[in-house]
Amino acid sequence: MSDGELAAKAKPMLQNYETNLKLVHILATASGFKRYFFWQPVLAFGAKPLMPFEPELEKARCKELGGRVHSSPRND
Repeated sequence: MSDGELAAKAKPMLQNYETNLKLVHILATASGFKRYFFWQPVLAFGAKPLMPFEPELEKARCKELGGRVHSSPRND
């Protein structure tokens, strides 16, 4: 998959996420509830110790993305 193809897929996904944030903000303001958003852990970022099965997942994802996944050094 080329960089252009990745960008073409990422752009609408980000737009959808931002639209959902706006919608929740509107609903929270109208209804008076607090809103919280959490990003799920991603193997490509951070330096957490990996579970036994995670190195293979990381290698597969890197291969799928043509080596464009760069992890931080790990403290193993």
